[in-house]
Amino acid sequence: MRPSTPIAFLWGSRHAIEAAARSRWTLPLGFVLVLAAGIARHWDDPGGLSSTRWISGPLLVSAFSAAFMYVFSVEPVLKLSRATGRNLRGGYLLLLGLFWMTGPCAWVYAIPVERWNDPLGAAKWNMTMLGAVAVWRVLLVARSCAVLTRRGFGVCLLAVLWPAAAEFGTASLLLGADLSISAAMGGVRDVPPEDEFMLKVHDLGTAGGFLLALAAGLTLLVLCRLRGDPADP
Repeated sequence: MRPSTPIAFLWGSRHAIEAAARSRWTLPLGFVLVLAAGIARHWDDPGGLSSTRWISGPLLVSAFSAAFMYVFSVEPVLKLSRATGRNLRGGYLLLLGLFWMTGPCAWVYAIPVERWNDPLGAAKWNMTMLGAVAVWRVLLVARSCAVLTRRGFGVCLLAVLWPAAAEFGTASLLLGADLSISAAMGGVRDVPPEDEFMLKVHDLGTAGGFLLALAAGLTLLVLCRLRGDPADP
């Protein structure tokens, strides 16, 4: 893997994706990138780096997200392991490594918007960046799956999108407004969860996650049936 590969990967370069899929350094490099993203999210948070959650949180959540996506959608629909000549475990580790390679997208959270805005204004900026980062990472993972499996980008996007949206909606529902997953992921601080804006963000995240998952999942199912693909999402 060349030094330029991680940068080119962030822009969806086919050569970078293929190089990352072949390299044995993808998983350990991705691990480092996830840790660096945690630092970017908490560097200006008083006491944020003193807790181990900035390390364990992103790693555990991303490992679970990649497993959920792989087991329930990417492998049965896209057959990533078969396309890349790996076993099921190898296919998961490949997806996890590519998932972790998107870590630098989260470095946008390092922008100290709290220094230039009041708490509510900063929260709005953080939510905007959260949405942009989420879209960027989903597109990158879908693009990677499309390159490696030689499937259409639309099908790959749906296969990645519905489990990601379902997981987000479920987590938002279970955690509730007091522990808003949107606020935690976006690094929102100094705005109480009962604030009207944060309540709207929570409600939108929960409902939007489920609706997006349902729409993407049903569309994927229809496409698989129309193409005669026996795999179900």
